[in-house]
Amino acid sequence: MRLIIFSFIIALLGISSLADTFLKQDGVSLEGKVELLASGEIRVGDVTVSLEDLQFLEFDQPPVVKSTNELDRLTEGLLAVENPGALSLRGTYIARPVIALNDTKLTFEGDPKDIFLSTLNTAAVFFAPISLGQAEELRNRNPGIMLRSGDYVEGKPLGVHDGDIEIESILFGRMKYRIGIEVVALWLKKPEVDPEQYAIGTRSGDLILSDKMKMELGALVVDRVPLRNYRINQSEISSIQKDKVADVLTMAWQKLDQATPEKKAQLMASVENLGRSVQLRRELQVIELKLTDSRIILAKAAKEKDASVVGRSRLLKEWQQIQDVWRDKNRNYWKTHSNNLRMASQLRVRRSAVDRAEKTLQNSQRTLDKYQEKLESYERDLAKGDIKLKDKKDEQRRRDSYLRPIKRAVRSMQKARQQLESAQRDDKKIQDESKPLPEQQKAAKDTLDQAKRDIDKAKKKYDESLNRYRGAIRTYSDQSRKVRELEGKKNQLMQELDRLGGAITPSPK
Repeated sequence: MRLIIFSFIIALLGISSLADTFLKQDGVSLEGKVELLASGEIRVGDVTVSLEDLQFLEFDQPPVVKSTNELDRLTEGLLAVENPGALSLRGTYIARPVIALNDTKLTFEGDPKDIFLSTLNTAAVFFAPISLGQAEELRNRNPGIMLRSGDYVEGKPLGVHDGDIEIESILFGRMKYRIGIEVVALWLKKPEVDPEQYAIGTRSGDLILSDKMKMELGALVVDRVPLRNYRINQSEISSIQKDKVADVLTMAWQKLDQATPEKKAQLMASVENLGRSVQLRRELQVIELKLTDSRIILAKAAKEKDASVVGRSRLLKEWQQIQDVWRDKNRNYWKTHSNNLRMASQLRVRRSAVDRAEKTLQNSQRTLDKYQEKLESYERDLAKGDIKLKDKKDEQRRRDSYLRPIKRAVRSMQKARQQLESAQRDDKKIQDESKPLPEQQKAAKDTLDQAKRDIDKAKKKYDESLNRYRGAIRTYSDQSRKVRELEGKKNQLMQELDRLGGAITPSPK
């Protein structure tokens, strides 16, 4: 309240706020310690001035520490009423919570005896701070209540009791609302203020309008409705102004009327909306930081994904190449294995041929020996005369019967020797050819086994790269989803901020 009064008065007078400053009716400004005298005069330093010569008086104020809270900066100058209280029809604002209201009067917190405000002389009751925008909404309204939601319910107030206000509405009938929680203001009628009077601002937020006031030593006494010999100590007074005064609502309306369209839009901003806007901007800052980090992580995940794709393709190609090598080694092994089996088979065949030739030779030798022995026995018996023959022909016939098998045996032995020699040559040849084959097969098997180990190793590397690829894809997908979620949340916050008028530029620090 005090800030609104000061800003309005200072803007009107075009002077800077200085401690204990007295502005005379002729425009002369005096500075110094101000004392209120029992004579009805005012001493400023060494100068004494009459009360009638006062245009504006501001008492020494504690240094104002500029708030570092963004919401405080944004809402500075946006409140028409900073403290709950009641506005009289003649413009006096009592910054004290109203706890009861009936057809007759208002009851203030603490029920002070020197304050009496009848319901008939009440313009408005505020149960919470009111922004300039809310004050504008009350202008030219019929009696009713303003809800914290921004809705306005027209109706006749029936009373305030136990924290509730009861109102009779044409649309809704009798309804009760919680004051300060659901209801922020009760509007009865527009104040009617005489500008040619005094306006006394207090440090507690009162703005007392009176055409007369009594001065005592170090105090002012006001005896005008709604005050009864109300004493205000000098230490409680923040300012005094004479003439061209206005009540808190009228000052709010004047401030809006004098503002440019852009400035008016800013002044009309809801304090609640600004609070939400500040919260949204803070959330946006957090999301922007998270989004920046997530995008960095996403870019890294994309690089890892691309690298995993390249690595997977490279290892897959290496695995396939090693598979081709393994197939070549496998073919070579089975070829040497087949050659070894084939040569072993041929060697067995040749060995069988040698065995048969040796058997044939042995059989022929036995036959030859047998008939030679018979022939020798025949010749011995013939020489001894143990054999009686008919004639020479019979002798020769008997001899030929032994010679013919001998000749056949000789021929058979010759042939068997030839076959044996041939079989032995073939056998030696096959042995010579077969001799390196087992080593070749073993070498081919060792090479094949190594190729199998290489292929298993390449397969393991490929499987590991495949797992890395799947992990990279999963990480990239999860991070992409996180980025989309953050972008979606950011868009939602920006849309809400736009709806709340988030384009209002915060006051510079």
